[in-house]
Amino acid sequence: MKQTFSRDLHAPLLLIGVTALLAGCQNSQPPQQDKIELTATNPLPVERPDGQIALSVDFLTEKLGLAQPKQWVLINNGQTLPQQWIDTDADGQVDQLLALADFSANESKHLTLSQGKVKMVLSKRVNAELAKKYGADKQDGIYQGGDFVSTRKTIVPEDHTVGDLLYKFEGLGWESEYVGYRLYLDQRNTTDIFGKKRPEMVLEEVGQPGTNYHQLNDWGMDVLKVGPSLGIGGIGFYHDGQVKRVDSARVIDASIVQDGPLYANSQVRHLGATYQQQPFHQTSRYGIYAGSRLTWHDASADGAPVEFVTGLVKHPNTEKLVSADAQNSWAYLASFGTQQSEAKDALGMAVFYQTADVLTVMEDSHNYFVRFKPNLQRVSYGFAAVWQQDVSGISSKAEYRQWLDGQLQRLNHPIQISLPE
Repeated sequence: MKQTFSRDLHAPLLLIGVTALLAGCQNSQPPQQDKIELTATNPLPVERPDGQIALSVDFLTEKLGLAQPKQWVLINNGQTLPQQWIDTDADGQVDQLLALADFSANESKHLTLSQGKVKMVLSKRVNAELAKKYGADKQDGIYQGGDFVSTRKTIVPEDHTVGDLLYKFEGLGWESEYVGYRLYLDQRNTTDIFGKKRPEMVLEEVGQPGTNYHQLNDWGMDVLKVGPSLGIGGIGFYHDGQVKRVDSARVIDASIVQDGPLYANSQVRHLGATYQQQPFHQTSRYGIYAGSRLTWHDASADGAPVEFVTGLVKHPNTEKLVSADAQNSWAYLASFGTQQSEAKDALGMAVFYQTADVLTVMEDSHNYFVRFKPNLQRVSYGFAAVWQQDVSGISSKAEYRQWLDGQLQRLNHPIQISLPE
């Protein structure tokens, strides 16, 4: 576990543009009168709804001297903020207190850390879903009958094949109010998009027998054709001038770490994969926050020195977009167009990456992609989708570019948390 003011690839989710960046915290402040005063500042001249305030356990214990940090809550103007203790590194221990607050342009909020318990009931605004079929008979390679049962963990059977209907929507899914994603739990090991037309959590109903998520439903639909690509934000490696997916694992396992109400994350491991004929294990963690479209992907390799890449499927009738200023800490690679959308309408996809981690931006016949520096065995980045029929209503490249630049501005200028002098 790391402090939120450091650049920590074990906790990449802290780097969202509205995440707390602790400033002016060189001096420890011991708790006084059962409360501690903090200030959260939005440095940008724009509104920031659902601003994320993340205080690490290390900061709470080492800087603020709290012996039992989980007994403290964040309050603003006498109201307890919506908050959740979260485990970003999937080690089974919470490492941050996450709270959400709406910020006006250039607003500073006076916060109070107070001893107590959160008494509010929060609506579920993010979700993770993993369901496997039980009570089915496998006939001609397809699991017939039975029921999908939600589970927190799975080890993918060795005889699992693409399209055998063992897993609901073929793998692991997660969503916020704005968008859903799924990861194929098979040799494809890449990420797809569920476009959403309503804010409720919908993944429980997606992929149930008798339904078809490739057709438009009242909740939305699958909007992307992945093919042999990295999909949206899939992890791969670069070898002999080619992008390859991590698709040779002997064992695949997946687990849901947390599924809301404000933050959800999952972990997927590909064990015994090969790179240049050397074995390695690859681990991915996927996290999503309430009020956000971005999935934060932390990918690591143990064993062979893998040269990581990530990217976006390259479709006809689309345009590649890149951020204008490469001097900032964060940049993006994006695309916009019909993208062979299942709905035959506008779809935007983007990868947000840290410029210090990337060697170059490239493309091949199937992908637009970024090559990470070859010495990195852990990489962290975000990816996001915007669909014409979702609540954004974005239908033009100009509107999409405005959204991209707004997200980038927030990443490069995070909310700052400070202690009184």
